[in-house]
Amino acid sequence: MANEIERKFLVDKWDFPGYLIGTAEKLELVQAYLQFPTPEIPTEKRIRKSNDSYFYTEKTKSKGSLLSRQEEEREITKEEFENLMLQQKGSVIQKLRYKIPYQYDGASCIELDVYKGYLGGLIVAEVEFPDIESGKGFNPPMWFGKEVTEDKAYKNASLAQKGLPAVKREIYGAR
Repeated sequence: MANEIERKFLVDKWDFPGYLIGTAEKLELVQAYLQFPTPEIPTEKRIRKSNDSYFYTEKTKSKGSLLSRQEEEREITKEEFENLMLQQKGSVIQKLRYKIPYQYDGASCIELDVYKGYLGGLIVAEVEFPDIESGKGFNPPMWFGKEVTEDKAYKNASLAQKGLPAVKREIYGAR
């Protein structure tokens, strides 16, 4: 099981330097949850379609912080994905992910997620790090907005269960 160390930030579409999209790998993501984390069982289980590839992932929160989580991921077949979709809980998340090359402060990539459907208008930048020290020392670019790393409402599992947090619904006019 790998340790995932990442920080997450909101991005306003008006602040984002659009030219960065030209350097990015683009992924069309569809993800669904099979199990949401609870205090008793802190593991989330999800499936994801990424372009023409399919994955099953389990994530378990590390104690004390959302900055670091244990993650185990494996590739599955399209048929396995379709069968597991029948067991999905909550809403299905759809988003475009742009993997923007970024070499700074221990990071190598910014994953810019532009949500679609019922989460339309939400844009989030995630940056993964090799260790907690690099993550804590990260100095985000000027176009990053409010940090939401520790805000559970912006975790994808929460978005699939509850939708946009109330503040974002007001800003973007989403329902």
